[in-house]
Amino acid sequence: MNIKTKSKIGILASCFCAMSYLTFAPVVASMAASFPEVSLSLVQMVVTLPSLMFIVVSPLSGTLMRRFAKKKLALLAVALYFISAVFGYVFQENFYLVLLGSAIMGCGTGLLMPVTNALICDQFEGTERSSMMGLNATFVAVGGLTFTFLSGQLAKYGWQNCYFVFFLILPLLLTIYLFLPREERCVGDEGGSSPNKGEYPDAVNDPDAGALKAAAAGRPEMNPYIVALFVIGFLYFCLQNAFNTNASVYVEELSLGGASTAGLVSMMNPLGGILGGVIFGLLAAKLGDQIETVALSIAGLGFLLAGGLPSAASILVSGLLVGIAFALFNAAGTFLLAKHLKPENNDITVAIYMAVVNLGAAVSPYVVNFLAGFAGGSSAVKFLLCGAGLILCCAVSFFIGKKR
Repeated sequence: MNIKTKSKIGILASCFCAMSYLTFAPVVASMAASFPEVSLSLVQMVVTLPSLMFIVVSPLSGTLMRRFAKKKLALLAVALYFISAVFGYVFQENFYLVLLGSAIMGCGTGLLMPVTNALICDQFEGTERSSMMGLNATFVAVGGLTFTFLSGQLAKYGWQNCYFVFFLILPLLLTIYLFLPREERCVGDEGGSSPNKGEYPDAVNDPDAGALKAAAAGRPEMNPYIVALFVIGFLYFCLQNAFNTNASVYVEELSLGGASTAGLVSMMNPLGGILGGVIFGLLAAKLGDQIETVALSIAGLGFLLAGGLPSAASILVSGLLVGIAFALFNAAGTFLLAKHLKPENNDITVAIYMAVVNLGAAVSPYVVNFLAGFAGGSSAVKFLLCGAGLILCCAVSFFIGKKR
């Protein structure tokens, strides 16, 4: 088995648990019932707190990747998921300690996602890179689907049982250890031409150019287009995360069933993510910089459908559409940054980007609940609000891509 094949297996095993925080999406309503003294927005933070911790840890990942092997960091990140589950289960009677368990999971997420994206950018380029970005999104979604489905089934016997899903982490750790290579290389280091070699000639032959490259390395690269990607990413994650935090509550409001039904609805999201990941490579080649525009339009349609036609069928279809859009948008952000950044600035800029978008996901319950409160605050209103916001972001994205 060659090193690239081993790398793919190791990277995709790492990606599998990236959306395991969706384990808690089907049990938000049940958890809220168990802790009636806690506000709904705070209970929803069990799902979104990993995104908030991402903001703290992700910017540090760039520094850590310069000091430690990415394989070791990937193993540590995935291990934190399992540790967080053990912690949450042991202290299940205390909501604030349950919340602390989610924070530990967020530390793992904040480290894992930049590391896996950096590994892809290090070891693949061109169409192979976009293909791996798509596979990355697919495996993230497959993992989310698996964790969500099993969580919904286990939650029939009490929401606390959802923690047992995290035993899936153990074989993932073994796979990462066995298949992710110790050696790390950059695609430009094999004698081939680096994408920006014209801008940074070989430092051995040109010491001044080498000094220029060293000065640029490790510094985030910003221009109007990159800033626009940051802003749209923040708004998208803030709005789309409303599906994860409100799906089970919406099911309860419409009297469609309990945790198992909510688990089925939540499961449609990662199922759509699988489809989105499969088609990402093809769409990226066809659409170029407009790939995010299409993702935003699909997500907006999904939210408007669920909010405008409240029924079990519409919510299921909505989950599928929002999941497709999430996979496309998630892969597109890193793909577009890698496309428009110098390689030596990619790690730190992507790490900051991921911190910014996860800030959007973290504040989602408070922002969406606050805005929806002016129109009654029902889940249907929240879905309509998010759908309208996503369509507006879609129009802005189209204009920016066209101008670019």
